[in-house]
Amino acid sequence: MVGGFPIGSNGQIKVNYGELVANAAVVIDQGYQLLYTNETTAGMSGGVVLTTGGLLVRMHGRGSQKC
Repeated sequence: MVGGFPIGSNGQIKVNYGELVANAAVVIDQGYQLLYTNETTAGMSGGVVLTTGGLLVRMHGRGSQKC
């Protein structure tokens, strides 16, 4: 799960469910090595990434770049 406060959410937390896709074996710029399917929006950076049991995995950094 990824939880955060998107821009324009008026303080309402948004939680998106998804799956872990990959944990990069190589160093990626700025430490973005976990890849997951959860859709996130602007403003959710710094939110939590949790297991289904509620354990903290890490903090969400940035979403995918749409072209």
